[in-house]
Amino acid sequence: MGSHDGYRNRYPLDFTRFDASDVESMSQKYTNKSKLAEYLNSVYYGDFVLSEIIKRFENSDSIVIYFSDHGEEVYDRSAFVGHGNLSRFVVEIPFIVYVSDAFKTKHASLYQRIKEAQNQRYMNDDLIHTLLDVAGVSMRDYEPKRSLFAKDKSLLQSRIRIIGNENFSEDYDRLK
Repeated sequence: MGSHDGYRNRYPLDFTRFDASDVESMSQKYTNKSKLAEYLNSVYYGDFVLSEIIKRFENSDSIVIYFSDHGEEVYDRSAFVGHGNLSRFVVEIPFIVYVSDAFKTKHASLYQRIKEAQNQRYMNDDLIHTLLDVAGVSMRDYEPKRSLFAKDKSLLQSRIRIIGNENFSEDYDRLK
């Protein structure tokens, strides 16, 4: 369940690092400091889990790609907590690429493309193209320009990124 609401249930008690006294709020008016501290603890625990996964692969020819399914808004703009509102806090997600030292050596040109993609605009619905690129697989409907690590970044840089659903959608890059 990652860091979904019900945060205090998302981490073992021995991963309690933050409490209400650690939380400073931009607006005391609507922030439940205890809930925000629980959210921070869930993120702290998630970071620990990810670091343990990376440790399992650090001594092999490995790449680890991680991203959240969505972000979470926790008192960022209002008294709202969750991911039901359309906002940058919900659609901007952690996207982490770890490569081992052996990977860097054995796949130097791919590693260079990975480094160059660090701040690239991207939508994770194109992940299949990124995974095929990393694996060196070409197949019908594979579009190399849709890979996060594409050499030709023209599509990624110009693509309109629409978020929402059939009832309401918006150009992500125009969100405030």
